[in-house]
Amino acid sequence: MRRGHLYGWMLFLLSAFIYLVAGIRAGDWLVILGSVVWAVACFVFLGTDGALRSRDDTERTSD
Repeated sequence: MRRGHLYGWMLFLLSAFIYLVAGIRAGDWLVILGSVVWAVACFVFLGTDGALRSRDDTERTSD
C-alpha cells in the first residue's frame, strides 16, 4: 500500500476516534455508534485493500 494512501486512512481513523471521544463526553449514543461503525469500516477496508494489493503483487511476481 502506498504510504500516502495509508496516511489518509490513518487520518480517517483519527477522525473516528475524535468523534468517539466527543460522543462519549456528550453522552450521545448515536454519535458513539456512528464513530465505532466508521472505525470498523476503515479497518475492514484497510484489511481488504491490503489483501488485494498483496494478491496482485504475488500474481505479478509469478509471471
